[in-house]
Amino acid sequence: MILTGPWIVAVATATPPTTSPSTTLSSSAGPLTPLYAGRLQVGSGEADSASIASKSFGEANSWRANLLGGVISNFGSTTGGEFRAEFEYFMIERLSIVPVAQIGGFVQDGGGDPLMLGGSVLLRWHFLAGEDWTVFVDGGCGLAYLTEDLPPNTNTWKFDPQVGGGFTLAISGDARLMGGVRWFHFSNARTASSNEGFDGAELYLGLSVPF
Repeated sequence: MILTGPWIVAVATATPPTTSPSTTLSSSAGPLTPLYAGRLQVGSGEADSASIASKSFGEANSWRANLLGGVISNFGSTTGGEFRAEFEYFMIERLSIVPVAQIGGFVQDGGGDPLMLGGSVLLRWHFLAGEDWTVFVDGGCGLAYLTEDLPPNTNTWKFDPQVGGGFTLAISGDARLMGGVRWFHFSNARTASSNEGFDGAELYLGLSVPF
């Protein structure tokens, strides 16, 4: 305000509002912050999903399906073969329980040539493991029905204890080649008058995949 004689002249000066740099950055960043946060959360979720999808072989609480074919022989009077489907569940790391479904057949001297249908349960321990391979031992027992006596003049229901070892080897993605050898035994456990058993060796090979 300027005083000049009896007149009073008011001079108003317009002053532009000032904004601090921090206020500008804060107001402009505010609406974008939820977007960035959302992106970070989505990225974290994707990483978690990828981690779950790529479970390592033998990790606890994981499943694998093993499709195997084997040749069985007692190196004498009897030769056979089987196809088996295994459903391997890892209870803890590298230790699994393995329900097995089996179908096969035998050719023997001095008797009929039976077909076989059976099932068993194994425990398997992958006691050596590298990045793309394992070595294991397993054992268990099952029950099998044969359409003819094996050996001859026994009976058609058999207990099927088995013990062996083998390997797995990564071949493509999560798929693995699987093979091994096992002792293969049939016995009626004295449920019939004759309890002559069958002892043979089985050599098997197949494919293992996760599910």
